[in-house]
Amino acid sequence: MIGRDDEGDYSLEINSVSLEDDATFQCQVSGAGDSVPGIRSRSAVITVLVAPDPPIIVQTRAQGDLLRTTAGTVIELNCESNGGKPAPELQWHYSDGQSVSSKNITYSSQSLSDGKRFNAESKWIFIAGKEYDNRTVVCRTQNSALKEPLKTTIRLDVKYAPEIQLKVTEPGGQARIGDNIALSCEANANPNELLYKWFKNDEIIIGDYSTQLLLSAVDRYMNGAVISCQVSNSVGTNKATHTLNVSFGPILKPHNETVYGVDVNRDV
Repeated sequence: MIGRDDEGDYSLEINSVSLEDDATFQCQVSGAGDSVPGIRSRSAVITVLVAPDPPIIVQTRAQGDLLRTTAGTVIELNCESNGGKPAPELQWHYSDGQSVSSKNITYSSQSLSDGKRFNAESKWIFIAGKEYDNRTVVCRTQNSALKEPLKTTIRLDVKYAPEIQLKVTEPGGQARIGDNIALSCEANANPNELLYKWFKNDEIIIGDYSTQLLLSAVDRYMNGAVISCQVSNSVGTNKATHTLNVSFGPILKPHNETVYGVDVNRDV
């Protein structure tokens, strides 16, 4: 209480505001006697804001800030921020600032026993895929007691089978008899320890286990042949194919003649 009695000043000053000061206050003056009623001031409401605890991605408690998974796996990430007033707002985004789709995100908050502060949780469910690999996900918490959001992160390591692109180099864009045809097999995968195999019409080409295949001096029998590149890692195997188109000129078949011996004046 501050002020002076002789001036009728009974002001209230609160130092080091705490959550207990989150209340409604009135100044009341009692009457001088039974015949003089007391008076009271209008209510003054003090709203105490409380910053929430820093957010925690629950999964990091057990496995650190790196989440290892495999494509096709259903992932659930839970972010918690506790003790805020008002209730903490939780948001997910990537470290590059790109927002996370809110389609599969749910938010909930729960009042604490003091009836004033709240715990909050945001749950994000998604199916792991290549597009999530090596991305850092950020969960941030914010309420009106904070000047800046509080953040925490987790990085995703998503293993996936090879994705293959088969490139073919043919002289002049059209192979002819006697040309060399070069094929290149490019694969994107995690992990990147890859095994390459080449096939001709589903039969393995022995000895060619690299990213390149050279078909030297192709002949007309290579026209229509299906060349395949198969790439494997610890997650799975995929294959890309190309059908050869080898142009060649007309081929003359030998003309067979049958000669018969006939006597003179005999019908044939």
